[in-house]
Amino acid sequence: MEVAGVVIGALALVGVFEDCLELLSQIGAARSMEKDYVLLATRLDLQRALLLQWAERMNIYDEETYDARLSEPTIASLIYRTLICIRQLLQDGDVLQQRYGLKAVEASETNEPSTTVSNPLMTRIRKLSLDLQSRRDAKKPESERIRYSHSSSGISRKTKRSRSCFEASQSDQAELSHQNLDDKYQNKRPRHDTYRSRFEYPKQLSYEINRDKATVSKKIKWTIRDKDQFDGLVRKLSELILDIDRLVPPQRGEAPKHTILARDMQALNSVRELRKIMHASITDSSELINITQRAIDEACTKLILDHLWFRLIDDRRNNVVEAHSNTLEWAIRPPTSDAAWDDLGDWLRSGSDIYWIHGKPGSGKSTLMKFLFYHPRVISSLQEWAGERKLTVASFFLWNIGSVEQSSQEGLARGLLYHILEQNLELVPAVFPYMWQEAQSGVVDLRLPSNSEMKTAFKQIGAQQTTGAFAFFIDGLDEFTGNHRDGISFIQSFITSANIKILVSSRPIDTCVAAFSSAPKLRLQDLTEPDIEKYINDVLRSHPYIRQANCVSDATLEGLVDDIRSKASGVFLWVVLACRAITEGFEAYDDAEELRRRVDELPPELEQLFRHILNGLPTRFIKQSAKLLRVCYTSRLLQFESRIPAFRLAWAHEKNMKTDELGDFTPDSLDERKARSAMLKGRLRSRCRGLLELTTKGNDLVNGPSVVFMHRTVFEFLSAPGVWELDCLQIDDPEFDATTVLAYMACYVLCVHKTTINNGMIYVAARYMQELEKSSISTLRRLLNCFSDALMQSINDVHASSARIGHDPSINEATLLIAIELDLTTFVGDHDLRKTIAVRKLRIHDGSLRYNLLYHALRKPLIFSSLAVPDEFPCSTAMINILIQAGCTSNESIALSGTDKKTCWESWLESMCMATFEHTPEIRSAEITVLMIRAGALVGDAHSAREQDKLKSVLRKVSGSQSVAKRIENLQDREKWIALCNDIAGALTPMIL
Repeated sequence: MEVAGVVIGALALVGVFEDCLELLSQIGAARSMEKDYVLLATRLDLQRALLLQWAERMNIYDEETYDARLSEPTIASLIYRTLICIRQLLQDGDVLQQRYGLKAVEASETNEPSTTVSNPLMTRIRKLSLDLQSRRDAKKPESERIRYSHSSSGISRKTKRSRSCFEASQSDQAELSHQNLDDKYQNKRPRHDTYRSRFEYPKQLSYEINRDKATVSKKIKWTIRDKDQFDGLVRKLSELILDIDRLVPPQRGEAPKHTILARDMQALNSVRELRKIMHASITDSSELINITQRAIDEACTKLILDHLWFRLIDDRRNNVVEAHSNTLEWAIRPPTSDAAWDDLGDWLRSGSDIYWIHGKPGSGKSTLMKFLFYHPRVISSLQEWAGERKLTVASFFLWNIGSVEQSSQEGLARGLLYHILEQNLELVPAVFPYMWQEAQSGVVDLRLPSNSEMKTAFKQIGAQQTTGAFAFFIDGLDEFTGNHRDGISFIQSFITSANIKILVSSRPIDTCVAAFSSAPKLRLQDLTEPDIEKYINDVLRSHPYIRQANCVSDATLEGLVDDIRSKASGVFLWVVLACRAITEGFEAYDDAEELRRRVDELPPELEQLFRHILNGLPTRFIKQSAKLLRVCYTSRLLQFESRIPAFRLAWAHEKNMKTDELGDFTPDSLDERKARSAMLKGRLRSRCRGLLELTTKGNDLVNGPSVVFMHRTVFEFLSAPGVWELDCLQIDDPEFDATTVLAYMACYVLCVHKTTINNGMIYVAARYMQELEKSSISTLRRLLNCFSDALMQSINDVHASSARIGHDPSINEATLLIAIELDLTTFVGDHDLRKTIAVRKLRIHDGSLRYNLLYHALRKPLIFSSLAVPDEFPCSTAMINILIQAGCTSNESIALSGTDKKTCWESWLESMCMATFEHTPEIRSAEITVLMIRAGALVGDAHSAREQDKLKSVLRKVSGSQSVAKRIENLQDREKWIALCNDIAGALTPMIL
């Protein structure tokens, strides 16, 4: 009996605490109320969060490790009494209505969620409560568990938990309910069956457990009627909860009392929610205001960094070939007397501005830059230059055949700024003041910084005269797309102070020579001869053929090494290809004369060497080689994905890349995929002679190794005029189309490997659907069904499509919806839309459908379910025109969530409210807005405060069209923008009350 008493008594504090939580959760603001009421509800939720934080800090759910101060009778008594005060305060319906301005509402009425600040704490407390219940049940005798189970059989699950865990508190409620708050603490004589808790509460706080008393978890909920009266309730609760906190302050060595809440606020990551919390904190706690502001600042910082980041930001650097062992070390040593180059080590330690590494294509510039970026001696030399200042080192490796971001001025700036700011978070507000202002206002869909903003950002970084020193490694200046001079000028603009220095590399193109001729520099091909000799010796001498006795003499081998080294002229890539030719000779058991002839036949220039390699292919391999190269070349041109997974290309290669065979999506196992990739590796070696190769760098576990060009120069060779007319690249298959093959490959992985589908795969397939509409509408029809089936399956795996759109669509219906969301205007225009729209209107009316076709075009609910890149699939005015002409109306009511209904126009207005017209003109969005207005768009309840706010917000944005228009360089677009904004303002102004 003593053990049972200890366990039950220990739950007394937990019981009354959870009664308070439940009562607090029954109060909210109605959706129809003004913002002030929602703010008051947020203040109340914040008090609940503070109470939850106290419970977690005290560890009240653990009988062994709770805060020892809770065993002190005086403290325990005061805490217990204060919790009783809170419970009674929230329990007295008459007082809540008459004194504190609440009114009872039906449970079915919808309240506005106040905030999510207490949710993480509440989730953890619920788990602790369940764990405590489990431990308590485990200690009960079997007979008692059975008896209790029978006595509780008629109670709901929630009530059962309350009664089983909180029995002591329920008796307290019954015995104290008739007293006023002022006299409820009068001494009571405990009854003979009272249990004492392990907290050792005084006898006057121990009460009889009575299972027949009512619980507090009633179904009545309260909503705020009078905000001034309700403010008094929040203030009273704030005082009581603060009293509890003061009784057990953090002890020496413990974290501050608001550490838990601060951590949860940081995880909230929503500036709008955090702003609401901060405004709610103004009246009650200056400390919470500071905590919330820090959380807001951290959320804004993360948001800005997330917008600067892109997936391939470090892809090129990560995939550059590592330096051969024990090579390139000369670069960080002082120059020898016979070498004409500027001391790089000295520049790292004390130099300024720009150091230029230049060399021929394939000479190893990127490899050297990667070697230097990671070398510890380089970092220590830079630290010597930085002195007491904080050193920040950032890199970006441009790649001409990569994505837009990898080869553009914008991508370079974003890459460098991301790496700088992630190491110096405190600089974000100063570096991007306008983005910071937007983020602080709650805008989530931030626009990327303009070119001028990024230039200003680097100036701000350079202006940090006492706080930092910044070293940038920029590889491949000649790989800029567009005007090289603009890119170089952009980089030169970084050098705004002595706090920034830049190491750059490029080919010696005219613009780079003109820009850096007076800068310290080195010419790479003049300095790598010892490294080349070492590489050749290591590769050739390690081959088994050489190690066999009397196969090749030392003199012959030394002659081969000398010939390759001298013929390479410092081009490491040429050396790699030459060594492959020699090792092929080893494998063919060539004698010394035949090996020398192989070297002699190699052209000294890379382009001619590539032709030589392809012309040497056996005739039976030419078509296969050309198809493989063409597919990889087209993939790189389109840039929908950074590389091709090997198992996908192997699958298409097995089927000879024939359209009639590619439609067979037969499932395969992981082992079969690995075997295919291994097979492809060998076939690329024989069919493409190393121009295409497999890489395992940067690959994920799902896709495995990828196929890449061995070097940028291979892609440049294939891009040269007339190359695809060469006999060695003829395909002689009129049905072959590289884009179609790539589209089949993308759909193959979606249809066969459904358990490993990710957003990236869906994105790639979606882009190929768009590309097919331009080239082969018949193939698009076949593949779009496959894509739609896979996409709907993916959505079902996360949240049922019926929950997203109101029903499970047929494959034909799903295909049409996805075609609309992908903006496939030709495909959609071929459908009988009037019949489809008429049927859907009836189904929306009877509730079996949620969205009309116009909503799918504008808001893309299915694409949004799977992709986090909606901007890649913008809605066109052409699609809106097609749908409106077919009978779609923007005034049709649609169900967004639960009983919340809006028209497409109202939903579009909301998105317009979030648009950042003040910073970036959105001509397309303005055109769509005008189209909908001309088609008769109406606001459902223009008199409501919510709709008036939307109208005013949009009107404010378009009313500043003249100032925003200045950012539009094209005169015709500028005039178009102003005219559109005037049309929108003219239509919306009469609706403003």
